[in-house]
Amino acid sequence: MARAERNPWLELTISRVGAEMRISARSSREENPPPHTLDPALSTGLLQQFATNLQRAVEDAGPIEQGLLHQSHALHEAIFQGELQKTLARLLEAAEDRKVLLRFMLHDSELKGFPWEALCEPRTSRHFLGNSPTLFPVRGIHTGEPWQPREVRKGVSLMVVAPSDLTMHEPLRLKLQESIEAGELTWLEPIAGIGADKEYFFERLRDEPELHILHFIGHGRVHQDTPQLRFVDPDGQEHWLDVELLAQEIKQLDRKDLRLIVLEACRGAEPGPLASAAELLLRYGVEAVIAYLWPVDADVARLCSTAFYKGLTSATKQQGDVAQSLNVARRMVLSSKSSSSAAAFSPVLYLRGSNPVLFNFKRRKLAPALTAPKEQPALPPALQWLLRQRFSLVLGDRWRNERPLLEQFRERLQQRLREDGQEHLPEGLPISALTQRYALRINKSALEVVFRDLFENLARHSPLVEALARWLAPGFHITLLRLPVLEFALARQQPGRTICTLQPSGPEGSRIRVMWRTAHQGDNWKSLQLQARPEPGSPLEDSLVQEMTQALNPRQSIVLARPYRGYPPSHPFELEEPFLTEDDYLQGAWRLENGLPPDLATPLLAAVRNQPALLMGMSILTWHHRMLLHRLFDGKKLPDRSLVLLEPGEKEQVLWERGDGLPSKQGVRALELGDAALIAQLEAHAPPEVP
Repeated sequence: MARAERNPWLELTISRVGAEMRISARSSREENPPPHTLDPALSTGLLQQFATNLQRAVEDAGPIEQGLLHQSHALHEAIFQGELQKTLARLLEAAEDRKVLLRFMLHDSELKGFPWEALCEPRTSRHFLGNSPTLFPVRGIHTGEPWQPREVRKGVSLMVVAPSDLTMHEPLRLKLQESIEAGELTWLEPIAGIGADKEYFFERLRDEPELHILHFIGHGRVHQDTPQLRFVDPDGQEHWLDVELLAQEIKQLDRKDLRLIVLEACRGAEPGPLASAAELLLRYGVEAVIAYLWPVDADVARLCSTAFYKGLTSATKQQGDVAQSLNVARRMVLSSKSSSSAAAFSPVLYLRGSNPVLFNFKRRKLAPALTAPKEQPALPPALQWLLRQRFSLVLGDRWRNERPLLEQFRERLQQRLREDGQEHLPEGLPISALTQRYALRINKSALEVVFRDLFENLARHSPLVEALARWLAPGFHITLLRLPVLEFALARQQPGRTICTLQPSGPEGSRIRVMWRTAHQGDNWKSLQLQARPEPGSPLEDSLVQEMTQALNPRQSIVLARPYRGYPPSHPFELEEPFLTEDDYLQGAWRLENGLPPDLATPLLAAVRNQPALLMGMSILTWHHRMLLHRLFDGKKLPDRSLVLLEPGEKEQVLWERGDGLPSKQGVRALELGDAALIAQLEAHAPPEVP
């Protein structure tokens, strides 16, 4: 009887030979099935088409449609055929636990950027390589660095680096709290916000007594063929760190305990002309790197990371298998209630050796972390009262998560203006004034190009907005975000609600675009253009008018106004000229009652002016925010018991409560509450039932 094999693997080398794609293989039992090639039409046309379609589904936070599935079947069947398929079957049969590692060795930039993990076994609908319980796909490199196992006798140490925001790591920590309290994970002090400068980061790498996993949450790019990660300097200015320099620093420090790096950053796995960030880190001795082929929603990344770390470090495990744990995480994303199932195949695993077991837990003794008794976070009384009522949300664009992007926008504008001879720009110009100068000095079209470059690749997601979307009741609300973040969050969190959005359209808001999504319709948004300031009594001749009218009912639907325009939810990648300059805010500002027939506008205005408002991400020092409030509330004071939420350190609480600059100069209650604390409190309580 043949002896069962432990840790079997099959290595697939895929390369280009002219117009054809060549596949050769070798196994852990030294089997070498004859290589075969794919038909050029299959290896170029279908390969490119499948990768493009899957990337688009990930960016749209959508599912894997039937057409994608058929393409996946065809590619799987073309690769795993003949002697190669027989070799794989024999390996599975001989494996001790019927599990085989699939190691892809890729020799072309296009092949490295292809989602091999998304190939699906024919005649199945969910048996992808990336979530298989028996086959575990990884990507390998050629390196002379030896592989070494690591014994862990207590919790696996995890350090999060999040330069983009001071509290970006908090949602992940909350999801992993049980593992932390059980001692399975040791949560090291994160490096976050403006504290995440390169020098301090390198100090922590050098001085941390034990560090097993480094998890980066932030921005990445490939600049002049060089993979880079975004950090900040002590003054809060961005600084891009070459990944190769980081890899060299890790190698010099000889941190053999650092086994895994997770790059939760766009372009972490993007293949440049030389190598991706993941490949560079492996070449210098890191055992494994998880990186993303394409940006995904933050909630998907959080779900994936949570499932991955729990699977990797569970007290029931005697070893931490990084490949199996990532397949488990992909299954969690595929089985989640969210429609973003295609995003399961954005995270990929690079492995330096052929053994995915990074940690040996056989002699591990877990010591539960000492924690205070669990207490449910308490909402401030004023906020708790407001959330139990029907209220109107006014969501501004000045919340902490928006600021790094706005500062990048500011820097791009300032740099171009200096190049145009504006060397002595006044310090601290509001962005609206800066964009006005840019539009006048350069041109308005160039301004929109800068805006598009920064905004169009961002995930349509915010953890704060996602938590808030659970609490939003039918009514009339305002969002100043240029991306349809709130709309998509509402569609995910309240699929049974009708959501309707109003947005000025055309030159100087000459039209109004009404977009709506009826209950349980997923991403199926309908759209209708209305002429602003319609003639009194003129009928609206359109077959969709009745459905639109029902969607605009604030007693049953969640109706949103997007007065600053941007990317509409019905066409999320089609930019409609955003309001950016002073002229935009003055000339393009619109009053709802001038843009809709009275029978539609009156109930909306009554809803917003007669019930308390929750203001977030607003600044009383920003003139177009003040102007918006004056127009929204018709110059009258904000409704009684309205509330403003400010981030700690904003130093605007007195100004809001004094009322200077507000309609009728009547103040409003203001509270300071950080977004991490607010997310925790919103998630710890159940929203009220609203009929």
